[in-house]
Amino acid sequence: MPAPPLEVRNVTKCFGDIAAVRELSFALEPGTITGFLGPNGAGKSTTLRMVGGLLRPTAGEVSLFGVAARDPRARTTLGYMPADPAFLPHLTGSDNLELLAGLRGGADDDVRRRAAGALALTDTDLSRRVGGYSSGMRQKLSIVAAVQHRPTLIVLDEPANRLDPIAHHSFCELMRDLAMAGHTVLLSSHVLAEVEAVCEFVLLVREGALLKSATVAQLRENAPRVVTVTRADGTTWVTHVAAERPDLLRGLLADPDVVDLTVVPASLEDVVLSLYTGSSTP
Repeated sequence: MPAPPLEVRNVTKCFGDIAAVRELSFALEPGTITGFLGPNGAGKSTTLRMVGGLLRPTAGEVSLFGVAARDPRARTTLGYMPADPAFLPHLTGSDNLELLAGLRGGADDDVRRRAAGALALTDTDLSRRVGGYSSGMRQKLSIVAAVQHRPTLIVLDEPANRLDPIAHHSFCELMRDLAMAGHTVLLSSHVLAEVEAVCEFVLLVREGALLKSATVAQLRENAPRVVTVTRADGTTWVTHVAAERPDLLRGLLADPDVVDLTVVPASLEDVVLSLYTGSSTP
């Protein structure tokens, strides 16, 4: 069996007496998009920095296609976007891209054009000095920089930050296109609508440890149902029914005083919040 694009095995990362990541383990499947979710301080960025080879685990191993993340050979397969991208402000956008591509063995011109075009970064934009860019334009440039060398594994830390709605939609389309072309994507995000739109798998972490690993479909399937009940006397009330309790819904349907019943799954956001708060319903 070939090694997975990314494997994190029993990884712990300590800063002094504080464990930012605790015995974290997961692996990615090729050609998939996985959302990496968790509240602030959950260890997401620390984990992604270890994937990018910028930090060394205190314990455990991080490997890319079977090669240790800090091995220079692993970095040739990786496109990494940090949460706070930095560029040389006196250089143009194109010059920054060329400089970064040189560190990765060169860029794929077609991929660069497609990514820049999808994010509405024009040739005029790229000819300007980055010091004059808005925060949204720097975010777009960072996404292009992460994918321009056609990496097999793409790791993005909060890519939706500072993107306007149109650019965000284009970003989601770009990620889907890359996954269909065989690239593997791991993205950290606070935007659950983004995760629901593009991700097949989700990893939820809390206090540096893995809370849950599942497909988005599994989370939806197991989500509580939001039930709106209207009775004959005109009263309406809303409740939540666990997915494993269809008998409760049958009971409501059999109630002669119920004149209207609406059942919808809880949103992904409600499901995730319920997991983090420990409640059985959103």
